[in-house]
Amino acid sequence: GVFVKFNNNKGYVCPQRGADVRYGSYAEAAQAFSHFSYCHSDGECMVVDLQGVTRIDKRSKQSLLLTDPLVHSIRRSPGSEAFFGRGDLGSAGAQAFLCSHRCGPTCRALGLPPPTQGELRKLGGAAPAATPGVSTWDLLDG
Repeated sequence: GVFVKFNNNKGYVCPQRGADVRYGSYAEAAQAFSHFSYCHSDGECMVVDLQGVTRIDKRSKQSLLLTDPLVHSIRRSPGSEAFFGRGDLGSAGAQAFLCSHRCGPTCRALGLPPPTQGELRKLGGAAPAATPGVSTWDLLDG
């Protein structure tokens, strides 16, 4: 299969149009999953850094195997250690994703509310620069 990076821990979101349009439905579902993890943890955490391999089985059914996700622990004391390791950017990482993410059909079907400006401000801090629609491997943590 083909390896595809759908989002990372610093706000990159895979394009759903253009060169990577063949992965658009996977990309849209991956972004919705990150959004879902934030909403359904009551803003406590967010699963990001979603990547994986697209596969086609013997019956020509497509599937996606996601590998090596990362979690942002959002509500923690200022200055405290990242709960989920070095790539856990906490509220700044969640803010970066939410600033780059655009809700699509899956978010709407799941009833996920778009983030509000107040919610983004509540996450605090300056969001890391995101480059929506551009595959920027240099933004990735080692």
